[in-house]
Amino acid sequence: MLHQMAAMCRNRWFCIMCVCILAHQSFIGLSVYISVRLSSAVIEHGLGSQDVSFLVFIYIMLMVLPYLPGYFSGYCKTRWESFVLATFWADKAEIYQRSPSEHKLGFYTAQVRDVYGRFTQFAYYGLSSLLNFSLSLAMIGVFIDGRFLLAILMTLLLVFVVSRLTSGRMQTLSETESRETSSLTHHLKEIHPNAISGNVLNRRCWQNRALDQIFRFCSARNAHAGFQSCVFLLSSLFSLLPTSGLIVYLMLSADTSEAALLAVVINLTRIFHLIGSINDVIEIFLSLPSVRGLLNTLQEFGQADEPSPPVRLVQIEVNHQPAEAFDLSMLFQGRYRIRGKNGSGKTTFLRRLEKEQDILYFNPARRVDWPWQVDPGLSDGQYSRQCLDWLLTETDQPLALDEWDAFLDASNRNQVNQLIESQARQRVILEVRQMDSAGTTSG
Repeated sequence: MLHQMAAMCRNRWFCIMCVCILAHQSFIGLSVYISVRLSSAVIEHGLGSQDVSFLVFIYIMLMVLPYLPGYFSGYCKTRWESFVLATFWADKAEIYQRSPSEHKLGFYTAQVRDVYGRFTQFAYYGLSSLLNFSLSLAMIGVFIDGRFLLAILMTLLLVFVVSRLTSGRMQTLSETESRETSSLTHHLKEIHPNAISGNVLNRRCWQNRALDQIFRFCSARNAHAGFQSCVFLLSSLFSLLPTSGLIVYLMLSADTSEAALLAVVINLTRIFHLIGSINDVIEIFLSLPSVRGLLNTLQEFGQADEPSPPVRLVQIEVNHQPAEAFDLSMLFQGRYRIRGKNGSGKTTFLRRLEKEQDILYFNPARRVDWPWQVDPGLSDGQYSRQCLDWLLTETDQPLALDEWDAFLDASNRNQVNQLIESQARQRVILEVRQMDSAGTTSG
């Protein structure tokens, strides 16, 4: 997972985003220092002095300047996220067919946007909050009162204990939610063939399964959100109590100097904003198991499938000869008919040859993309004929035609059959036929 995260961060937009965040938070940290100098100058020289006026001008500038790198860092985050998504989709397209994930369609199409969106958000706000917290805390602790450092240390210690107790459960709930989301996305995409090509029974079956998937998705999502909210609430209480108690003590204590008291009053809003930054850092830290769980699900998608066991070919024949003896690498031309009973593995045999050899597989039952624009209004027969004509006339590789005649009428079947016969003199053509040459049904 660390290698995967490091690879995502090797991008110029990520680097620019980090620089902008650093500039943004540095301006805020400097404004804390100037506010402390301003409180001391007011006590020493009065409101109308030149030093006070100059420090007020600098303070206002430091309050305005952070907006420039702040907004640009958000733009850089979006560009970085776009790069990460584009890289994932391009890389995983090469191994999609070999991936063993049961719901890889859901991962590839929808879930990855949520995973990487949350990861980039996690990195963006995590870095911003951590720098805001660190720089502001350093200025407040050094120039106002060092006991703020002790209060924050107590907070971090308490939150660390909470994190250790909850991280395992958080990661498990995150992984479960991610898998249920992918499963639901995978199932929802089946609405089109069931609603358009199926009957009322098919649609009812799809709806029943969809309701079950939706219930499981909502249950997993609610369980994760509920547990996460409880953990965040507990951590927020731990972050508020030590610092708030110290502020009350400083305000009521007679030992607090006027300069320190004035600095606390001027920075009171900023101190509570610092507490908010602590909460952000804590929430991001506590969310790390959830992000780890999300990235784990994508690693599962990226695994290559284990080599499949050898296909049993005892029930399959190629030109009336056992398929076990068929060796495509030794052939350069010819027409080879694959026969076998339903479920004997004819399609599996062709797909295995496709992986092992440089051949083109075609099955008209599924509409796929081609180098030319396919008219969505074509009937199944018209689509089959257009694809077959292109494959037979525009390519020269061996062909694996799986039930190519399933949607063709007699006239088109005869014309394509003659074209195949002609092309078989120049290259190898493997075929599974719906009908044989005499017009009888083939097994």
